[in-house]
Amino acid sequence: MSVPLEKLCQIVKTCKACSLHKGRKNAVFDCGKSTSPLMIVGEAPGEEEDRTGLAFTGKAGKHMKRLLRAARVPDDSYYCTHVIKCRPEKDRFPDGKEATTCRNFLDDQVKLIKPKAVIVCGKEALKYLLLWKTHEEPEPFHPWINRMFRRRDLYGEIIFLVCYHPGYLMKAKIEEDEEAWVQAVAQLWTYCEHKRAGTPPAPVSFEEIRSAPKVPRMGRNLFGKDRGRIL
Repeated sequence: MSVPLEKLCQIVKTCKACSLHKGRKNAVFDCGKSTSPLMIVGEAPGEEEDRTGLAFTGKAGKHMKRLLRAARVPDDSYYCTHVIKCRPEKDRFPDGKEATTCRNFLDDQVKLIKPKAVIVCGKEALKYLLLWKTHEEPEPFHPWINRMFRRRDLYGEIIFLVCYHPGYLMKAKIEEDEEAWVQAVAQLWTYCEHKRAGTPPAPVSFEEIRSAPKVPRMGRNLFGKDRGRIL
């Protein structure tokens, strides 16, 4: 879908493509400046997001803001959204059909925003953003954490950092996990600052996720043989 971001927002706000629209107060499209170099993708809106119509405005979002400040990311330098645009009943994650419908909106958002980097928060965000059409599941999730990837066939040169969802960090209260989150995001933010300024960033290690073959093969490796480096 090739439409301006404002038009896409209006399409989402009035979307009735699946049953999730029946229980929403507001469809949640985004929050933050669309010109930001950093994009943050969560899984689905919660109660506060449904009330305000803004992404990451609930308790998890407030906790994320504290972590981002610890990583020295300015408040006005990131753009937030979710895979799912309507709050599911009982805060469940939607089924495949519902998620696929919303996932197409997310794909358009990334391509319209054109961020330098994206923080992927949580397993479901990983599944529907980076692992889309790879015939792979993000299980177990732990090996993906705080690692950087690129999906060139879908998003060109954009770098993706996979992290725990801030809601999980808020509930788990594991200091080491929060420190690792902050360190990984701080490294990514330094990369974003250099890219935005047009100055050579420090090399960032990442892995390339390959697109799926037409016929899935058992035991297939998602990644290219070599680790990449952005210079």
